[in-house]
Amino acid sequence: MELLSVMNIEAGSHLGHYEVQAEVGAGGMGQVFRARDTRLDRIVAVKVLPPKLASGEWKERFTREARTVAALNHPNICALYDVGEADGVHFLVLEFLEGETLSHRLKSQSSGSGADQAPASRSSIRTVSKGRMSVARVLEIGIAIAAALESAHKHGIIHRDLKPGNVMLTKAGVKLLDFGLAKLLSDPQSPPSNKDNTEAPTAALTGQAQMLGTLQYMSPEQLERGEVDARSDIFSLGSILYEMCTGQRPFVGQSDASLIAAILQSEPDPPLRIHPNIPPALDRLIMDCLAKDPQDRWHSAADLKRELSRIASGASVAATTIKNKSRKWQVIAAVLAVSCVVMLAALGLGRTPASAPAQVLRLSIFVPRMDNASLMAVSPDGRRLAYIAAVEDGYSRVFIRPMDAYAATPLQDTQGASNLAWLSDGKSVLFVSEGHLKLIEVETGLVRTLSTNVQDFRGATSNDNGDILFVARSAVLYQVGRQGGDPKRVYNDDKSRASPVFLPDGRHFLVLRVGGDPGIYLGELGTEQQQRLIEAKSNRLLFDPAGYILLGMPSSAVAYKFDLRNHKVLSEPFTVFELAGHSSSEAFSISPSGLLIYAAGQKAPHQLTWFSRTGARLNTLGEPGIYFSFDLSPDERSVLVARENAGEQLRHIVHIDGNRDTTTVVASGAGATDDPVWLPDGQHFSYV
Repeated sequence: MELLSVMNIEAGSHLGHYEVQAEVGAGGMGQVFRARDTRLDRIVAVKVLPPKLASGEWKERFTREARTVAALNHPNICALYDVGEADGVHFLVLEFLEGETLSHRLKSQSSGSGADQAPASRSSIRTVSKGRMSVARVLEIGIAIAAALESAHKHGIIHRDLKPGNVMLTKAGVKLLDFGLAKLLSDPQSPPSNKDNTEAPTAALTGQAQMLGTLQYMSPEQLERGEVDARSDIFSLGSILYEMCTGQRPFVGQSDASLIAAILQSEPDPPLRIHPNIPPALDRLIMDCLAKDPQDRWHSAADLKRELSRIASGASVAATTIKNKSRKWQVIAAVLAVSCVVMLAALGLGRTPASAPAQVLRLSIFVPRMDNASLMAVSPDGRRLAYIAAVEDGYSRVFIRPMDAYAATPLQDTQGASNLAWLSDGKSVLFVSEGHLKLIEVETGLVRTLSTNVQDFRGATSNDNGDILFVARSAVLYQVGRQGGDPKRVYNDDKSRASPVFLPDGRHFLVLRVGGDPGIYLGELGTEQQQRLIEAKSNRLLFDPAGYILLGMPSSAVAYKFDLRNHKVLSEPFTVFELAGHSSSEAFSISPSGLLIYAAGQKAPHQLTWFSRTGARLNTLGEPGIYFSFDLSPDERSVLVARENAGEQLRHIVHIDGNRDTTTVVASGAGATDDPVWLPDGQHFSYV
């Protein structure tokens, strides 16, 4: 058998009913093993405690507090399952998580961004500047940590060792680790004096190596061994937010003494001074978290979470879209039509082709990170857009973007989402993940699996009674309730269908038949009724409660006037909007309030144009082309731009000389070649 650790715990050995499989980590806090719970047949993490935590008074105190921590049940907290002892070995049993720590992610950001890598010395650990993360990702992680702390603090538990190494980024979301060393407050409502904080120095718990990492995030009162309460965790969270935003730690020192002095006495530079694109509200929030006096900090993790959520909703994130670059008398602008661009139109569809045109409001909203515009849906009240996009960890999630905000908020526990649809109540979203049809309540984040083995998903709809129709598994139409259960086939034939939509009465529905007599069909719950209304070939069907059927065609969307009472089509089709470039006829959605949203010309040619500071159009630069991103040279005379030529699979970085009006290809590559950035010397550049 393989020897796994200095404590001679071997693979295949047992700690009680836990079968050890492999060691996954070790440190001053003890050793962690992957193990199998033989009674429940599940994989767990077993942490073997060091002798200082497994004997005498520490053992009693730790066991007592661990029982309290085990009562925590929160999606952002690593669950503590059990406390055990076998053959003199004391251990904890925890939820086994696969992923990486935030500490590792920050280091990988650093290596990926070209940040300086310091040698692994004691002093350099305190001064290394790591790679910063995007504002959206900072907010996502910060909200999750604050939510975990909110739950713990409500139970009277403070963490006391909050740091990037104790934050795990997994497929299931953000998880806070190591509550096993948390402090149990005698009264959760009023933080008591923490006199027992002096019973054992931190170094005795963690060892000197762990002390180095922990010191960076300790609050002043922890270092002075004064009163420690929930606000100490908030200070530590502020340090983590600061590091994620700036790539730097807020306090540095060449020794333990100088680092402690910095935490107790010095004020860090505001994050906004280091990274100008940080929202001012986030800058203020972080600095309030890092206040020396606990009275000057945020007083609760609940309030902190709400403020982070408010910032994420877009109240202050507009600053992230502004490039803070100094320019002399000219700026360059371009309209870049990419896959994340959608067109929002308040359409008065109450017309026929012969009637006077209705007033239409058209505007564009830009959706960051969205690479498939067909994976979007507007809420029934027209106030929110749900869409699917990938994040930094490579996994797609459902995002919610209010129409009156600048940013979207990712929904936790929606990893791997591939399709989505709003429920009729406007409070929940259906999505497909890991082959299952799931429902998430947007406000609470509660996720419920409605149906398993959902492959080949082709749309869903719901009514106010909780009935859900969806197409899956070789284009079969199914019905399931809001609470889930075994779905039943609506029709027993072998016809392929797609894109079901309920009519306002909640009993009748429309559905596309895409194989065998294709067209729009009328159906009724509880019956085998199949009445063809229109002969048409399409993959996308919508319904406007004002009385219009909308159909996605190869190069446009068309509408038919529809009699809701008699279920008859009253008009020939008329065009609602044209599709340009590489737009998809499936990429549109409509709300009962009359809001239509669709992807518009993702790859249509556009022209780079010079404008003055006052907005006056001066002249064009280069030829029209399919442009993605650009950067103006330091001398403001030329530009680097990512360009794609029609019919090519390659994307190019081209240099356009503003003086000579010449264009030169300087780099080429497959699909993702993008984001050219000049270096300060004006002679070199970087690109993806």
